[in-house]
Amino acid sequence: MNGEVIQTCYGKVIGIPSDTQGVTVFKGIPIGADTGKENRFRAPQPPESWEGVRGCDHYGDRFLQNPDPNCQGAFWYSEFNYASEYRPPVSENGLVVNIYQPEVQEGRKLPVYVWIHGGAGNYGSASDIKFDATKLAAKGVIVVLVQYRLGFLGWLTLPELCEENEHGACGNYAVLDNIFALQWVQENIEAFGGAKNKITIGGQSAGAMQVTNLLRSPLAKGLFQRAIIQSGLTGFLNDPGAMGKALGMREPFPTVEEAASLSKEAIRESFGRDVTLRELREMEMEEFLKPPVAKNVEKGVMQSATILEDLAARIQGTVLDGYVFNEESIDLMNPRNIEGIDIIMGGTTDEMTSLMAVNSTKSPTSNEILITKLKGMYGEDILSLYPTSTKEESYASFLRAFSDDGLQRLLLSAGLNQVAKKPYVYSFAHVAPGKNEDFYGAYHSGDLWFTMGSLKPGRAHREWREQDWGMMDVITDYWSRFIKTGNPNKESLSEWIPCDEKDGYPFMQFKSGQANLITTSGEEKREKYLRNLILESLILK
Repeated sequence: MNGEVIQTCYGKVIGIPSDTQGVTVFKGIPIGADTGKENRFRAPQPPESWEGVRGCDHYGDRFLQNPDPNCQGAFWYSEFNYASEYRPPVSENGLVVNIYQPEVQEGRKLPVYVWIHGGAGNYGSASDIKFDATKLAAKGVIVVLVQYRLGFLGWLTLPELCEENEHGACGNYAVLDNIFALQWVQENIEAFGGAKNKITIGGQSAGAMQVTNLLRSPLAKGLFQRAIIQSGLTGFLNDPGAMGKALGMREPFPTVEEAASLSKEAIRESFGRDVTLRELREMEMEEFLKPPVAKNVEKGVMQSATILEDLAARIQGTVLDGYVFNEESIDLMNPRNIEGIDIIMGGTTDEMTSLMAVNSTKSPTSNEILITKLKGMYGEDILSLYPTSTKEESYASFLRAFSDDGLQRLLLSAGLNQVAKKPYVYSFAHVAPGKNEDFYGAYHSGDLWFTMGSLKPGRAHREWREQDWGMMDVITDYWSRFIKTGNPNKESLSEWIPCDEKDGYPFMQFKSGQANLITTSGEEKREKYLRNLILESLILK
């Protein structure tokens, strides 16, 4: 089908050859109308149809975000944000998809992987360099990359918004964008050679949270059959956990009334006055890129340089609106809510090293303060499990404990779930070369080069080694097999079994170019302590 004109529901499109043989790329296919002005804080709307054939040879706009490539810090710039060709303009006209289409034999329908980007809910797009998924697509998978509204534009909750909505609901616009994209995939993917009954959704970080949102929403039922959750922090536990709280996350699923109160207060503080809904809709988008009146310095990972970022740190998050989410649907430990969905979930061993403010590799405070923080989050006994003799040791332990806690949450989410088919769990421990790898380790987002098959010579300003290429090949083998069948295993790969309490909570570890099934990381006391701490906190809630 390479080079073939394809008819979508809104018009004809044609893609361009990629640098991987047999893979065609369609960039910036419109699937929805501009979300600005009168469409702000409304459910996504269809775009206008077009005449003729639309050449999909350039990326569509990124959804509105801070356009400064350095806004996330030096580490993120050198790793992902340096390549200007992958950073198209920002606007509110971001309801587009990019599609990576391998060769499709006549009469066959290929499985589909719908990918949702991360970026703390403030940044990122379907065009990010780390999502150049040609190598993954070449393994017989159609990859569809979607976008959703960022910051407060994706989450604002106000009483007047509920009043004008036919369902009496408001907020959750980012989730509705992703449901809208899945509906477009259902209607159009067969024209690209895809099977609409073999849809896997996947996402990382904020994208992983969007995947769990889709698992929780009754509106998304039937739109996908599988899910891959990368660095979702908390798994299926409706609790932000230690890492989530450190990143400024609140308890999930406030009511509409609670979310509206937060929204009003945040708007008043960011703009320095009360602002009406009409004013918010009439504003040019550039107004949201101006500095806030009162900077929200302490919340979230990054300082708030813009009103958009400032508001996001205060009001971003899912809302229990009775429409997108309801009281029963949000509990993913209830097997009824994920029954029949095949799931992979996992994270990296050093999630926090690349997430610290200003990306500093040095401890920002004294040893005494770090020890106090560790005890405050994990109890006095944590000090016997992690080294804290020096400030440097305590800082490393402070960061590592977050990831260890996150892995235990994933293992408990899978192993204790009473669903018939347990999820597969992994830990990504492969360390990329260069850039102070002793500190950064297997950092947050570092797995994306490998899971998306986007590794290429010189990318991220690193000298990639043979074991890196091997690691990408191994992981994309597992990922593509799972996307095709719901089971990541095949004869040439190490066996990966689902995570179950009775089997000792097994998980697959990806490290040094290899995959190995693990039932313990070698730190049994840490694992048991953190696992019990999590269980106790859930019981108390």
